[in-house]
Amino acid sequence: MAQMELKLTPEPAKRPIVGYLAVGFGIAGIFASGLVFVPLAFVFSVAAMFIGQAGWGVFGVLLSVVGFLTTPTFLIFIGLQALHLFLQHLMDSLPAFPGTTEV
Repeated sequence: MAQMELKLTPEPAKRPIVGYLAVGFGIAGIFASGLVFVPLAFVFSVAAMFIGQAGWGVFGVLLSVVGFLTTPTFLIFIGLQALHLFLQHLMDSLPAFPGTTEV
């Protein structure tokens, strides 16, 4: 028969602190400053996935994506990039004016 070790103090419960931080920063990224909290939520989510808190990590990534999509500064940045690409394509498709040389 196997012997069991008796302890007077129970082991402390292992809490997913990194997962809590990922989800907390994700929620803060949606409702508060997205520029600060969205990258923190993403970093803690990836860290949570690597240390075995996959559920918390995936939920944190989803919240960080929602926070990214609801942050006006990030949306302006993406919109400006799209506008730049559109204008660049438009300028490249225009024919050259007669009498000018292309560089």
